[in-house]
Amino acid sequence: MIFFGLGGLFYVSILLVNAIAILSEDRFLARIGWGATSDPGFGGAPDTTSVKAKIVHLIASVRTLMRS
Repeated sequence: MIFFGLGGLFYVSILLVNAIAILSEDRFLARIGWGATSDPGFGGAPDTTSVKAKIVHLIASVRTLMRS
């Protein structure tokens, strides 16, 4: 009984990682302002502390990991 729960959880987690990995940065993420190449402005440092920046970095990391 417990193996069905773990198998389903594993299956759902693989599907979610795949959904994140296939997000196109040029087509989808840049349209909503979640592209990795955001311009911080003149003399400003890129934002690395916000939740949005961390999610964008996580998506880029998952895509890099899934390429191999």
